[in-house]
Amino acid sequence: MSLAQSANTLSQATKDLQTAWAETRQSWRDVKSDQFAHRYLESLPTMVSTAGPIMEELDALIRKVRHDCE
Repeated sequence: MSLAQSANTLSQATKDLQTAWAETRQSWRDVKSDQFAHRYLESLPTMVSTAGPIMEELDALIRKVRHDCE
C-alpha cells in the first residue's frame, strides 16, 4: 500500500470514527465523555487533514527515489 493510499485509508477511518463517536455520544454523556472528546477527538480531523497531503508528497518522493535508483 502506498502512502497516498494510506492517507485515504486514514481519512476514511477518521470519518468512520466520527460516526461511531456520534452514536456513542447518544448513550454516553458525562464529564468523562467530554474530556475524552476534547483530549482525543477534537483535534483529530485537523491532524488527519494536515497529514494527508504530507503523506502524498512523501509517496511521490519515494516513487522518485525508487525510479532514480533503478
